[in-house]
Amino acid sequence: MVRRAASLGSAGLRPEARAERARLFRRAARALAGAGAGEAPSAFFVPGRIEVLGKHTDYCGGRSLLCALEQGFSFVSRSRTDRFVRVFEAGSGDVAECELSPTLEPRRRHWSNYPATVARRVSRNFPQAATGVDIAFASDLPSASGMSSSSALTIGTFLAIAEANHLDETPEFHCEIPGPEALAGYLATIENGRSFGSLVGDQGVGTFGGSEDHTAILCCQPGILSQYRFA
Repeated sequence: MVRRAASLGSAGLRPEARAERARLFRRAARALAGAGAGEAPSAFFVPGRIEVLGKHTDYCGGRSLLCALEQGFSFVSRSRTDRFVRVFEAGSGDVAECELSPTLEPRRRHWSNYPATVARRVSRNFPQAATGVDIAFASDLPSASGMSSSSALTIGTFLAIAEANHLDETPEFHCEIPGPEALAGYLATIENGRSFGSLVGDQGVGTFGGSEDHTAILCCQPGILSQYRFA
């Protein structure tokens, strides 16, 4: 369900939802431009999700009935010429900055913990990733609402870093992440700190979870409730 901005018309969103997405993309682009980052060539919509039935089964075992939402995060990003990752929250004006480094220590109990954890894990699993990125996001998904705003932020950060560093062209990516379900599983381990195949884990964001959120966001289709079974 993750979509580039140009493909939202085919993503099943209603016209009013597409208009809201466009407004949030403009807000994020202004935040990036206001920070001197220039024009943002990449844009992604990452939705929230609902677990209709089967909550917590992704790490306890069982089946879940999942769907993605029309509400979510609008991300814009631009590659840098150094190893730094800067993330701008367009609504509040907050800025988080970190380096692509395997020894990075994220700030706990703050939203910057999520993008910083992504930057550290990517640096550990894909040591050739040396291109930083400026990212701005705007969201109409309420935080702490149970609709997975934290996982959406994790996914959007990863997509921006992955695109800037062409991670999908690396041997590690081809070997361990052959499709969207595998990518959902890997992104879940970024949060919970587990290893994913040969992609070694670390301490994660400090909370334990599975991959229901990431699976719904990355794999659900418009107008369909998707059933997934988890080990």
